[in-house]
Amino acid sequence: DAKDLDDAVSVEKMENGWKLGVHIADVSHYVREGGPIDTDARLRGTSVYFADRVIPMLPEALSNGLCSLNAGEDKLAFSAMMELDAQGELRHYTFSKSVIRSKVRGVYSEVNQIFNHTAGEELTEKYRPVYQSLLQAQELANLLKERAAQRGTMDLESGECRFVLNEEGVCIDVLPRVQGEAEQMIEQFMIMANQAAARLARRAELPFVYRVHESPDPDRVQTLRELAGVL
Repeated sequence: DAKDLDDAVSVEKMENGWKLGVHIADVSHYVREGGPIDTDARLRGTSVYFADRVIPMLPEALSNGLCSLNAGEDKLAFSAMMELDAQGELRHYTFSKSVIRSKVRGVYSEVNQIFNHTAGEELTEKYRPVYQSLLQAQELANLLKERAAQRGTMDLESGECRFVLNEEGVCIDVLPRVQGEAEQMIEQFMIMANQAAARLARRAELPFVYRVHESPDPDRVQTLRELAGVL
């Protein structure tokens, strides 16, 4: 249900690992710090997302135009280019301004059909330009998920809901939002880009906000273990 086309990924399997790119629309090229658009955006604070529409923080000409990574168009981006070894360990990374041309506008539900082999002829044709890359991306994401599980990462379901609206914009149903393999794949790639950004900031001694979870108190772990055992 994403309303913004502001990020893209690229994956290439190499002889000894992977080349992963995470690309974000380069808004800073158009919005200068301290300028009138920046000042107005600070007053808004954020884009506001409703069930059926978005009130953008930036002018629509930017948010839905120049800064949308539309397929088949050259677009300005900021790219994290990462090299991973065959075990999925991050070995090298660079961040740079870039020009990208997205091949296909990916839709989670459609990519999930590609992955579970239920896509029809029309979808198969749409994703033909990136089919091999998608399969390589799926393979890399599965490797990253396995590594995360080995580190003790817990897979928690949030219970997020999806609102179904009629033509008048009235909510007529509330359904559970199901996260498919495509959503999980992009999540893994974004986490990897975050790790690269954190490493860069630490190496360059930049002021940075890290999301770090300390080791839990042993007594609380025991309490959780007993509760889980009862359930």
